[in-house]
Amino acid sequence: MARIEKLYHCLRVLMMALCGIIFLSGFAFLGFGAWMKHDSFYYAKVTGLFFEHLVNLAYICLGMGALLCLVGITGFCAAMKENWCLITLVSVHMLFCTKIFGTIFVFAYRDLSVVIVRDVGKKSLQTAYMGPAATDPVSTVWNTIITTYECCGFENSIVDFEKSVFSTTTGLKYPKICCVDKNSNKCNGTNTAEGLVYPESCFGKLTDGIQEKFFVIGSTTAAICVAEVRVWYMCSACPWSLEISSLFATIISE
Repeated sequence: MARIEKLYHCLRVLMMALCGIIFLSGFAFLGFGAWMKHDSFYYAKVTGLFFEHLVNLAYICLGMGALLCLVGITGFCAAMKENWCLITLVSVHMLFCTKIFGTIFVFAYRDLSVVIVRDVGKKSLQTAYMGPAATDPVSTVWNTIITTYECCGFENSIVDFEKSVFSTTTGLKYPKICCVDKNSNKCNGTNTAEGLVYPESCFGKLTDGIQEKFFVIGSTTAAICVAEVRVWYMCSACPWSLEISSLFATIISE
């Protein structure tokens, strides 16, 4: 019995320490969010198009910080007072809050992912893509994108390859994997006849795929949060949950 009491005391201290860390983390998030919100004018000059997303991030940090502080204080009091109901509530709410903010983050930054893809994608295609035979990471990724999505170029089909490293090195206007029929004799990298290469650019298909995955992830996480809340309230209302709580309290008191 003494070992159980020591173990329980150790777990109690650990939970109090953990809740203290959670509270301090929430306070740090609050400070960071307030700092970003206060200095938003200076961020607007530096970040330009990304300014709106940074403002959203400031509000997310403020909300997350407030919730973490609340959870931290509640958990600390629950561990100190040895309240089993509050301890369970805090544990469930920690997972719930994590999923909620994950969902908010996913939906809030879907548009930012498109901006990043536009800025990084076109630059990598023009400055680092070396052709279908290249084995470097950038060329491999672009070859996979072109063949998987059946697209060519970034935003303007074969026009995006003009003055690129690939065109300068090989003398071709487009890689042969851009052809609809790659075994055709007309697919020589210089023939630009209509219908020979994929008419659609890769940017639209890439962003559609990213947006779809973001939506699936966010929707799934939101559904899990709703299910957790329902299960929590159902379990709280069940007689057997009260019996388990009273049994746990009896063991501790002994």
